[in-house]
Amino acid sequence: MEIRAHLTDAEMSEALTEPSRGSQAHLDDCESCRTELGMLRSAIRQVTHEAGDRPADFWVQQRRNIRAHVASEENTHARAGARWALVFGTCVLAFALFLLHSAPTPAAQPQATVSDHELLLEVESMVGSDVPQSLEPATVLATEISRGLPAGDSMKESKKGEQE
Repeated sequence: MEIRAHLTDAEMSEALTEPSRGSQAHLDDCESCRTELGMLRSAIRQVTHEAGDRPADFWVQQRRNIRAHVASEENTHARAGARWALVFGTCVLAFALFLLHSAPTPAAQPQATVSDHELLLEVESMVGSDVPQSLEPATVLATEISRGLPAGDSMKESKKGEQE
């Protein structure tokens, strides 16, 4: 006994209108597919019979109802999109207001005033220095090493002088 697959949906719809030799041969051998095909034919006959009982005015009214329903669905979706845009905009505005309100306002700090003479002396000392400002700590360390002091002793001496 050979196991054969049942008819696919495409083959079953073909068998409803014009069965091919292969599908007809399968229908002759397969009780399950014959039963299903008979149920499909019965359902089609019932639908066409019920549809034929309706007057033409029914179908015109049915068409109007469907079009009105589709139009109202489109309007509902368009309104829903506008609502979501409004909600999003409101949230962004509320967040921006929250950030503006909660941001601390910088306090006006008094600017230290430096006289022109002090500024001129500072500029002259920087220009006269052979070492860039960023390397000045290394210069202090090099000076200590050249004097023969252990590194950091001059710092300790200067701190003692400041405390006294």
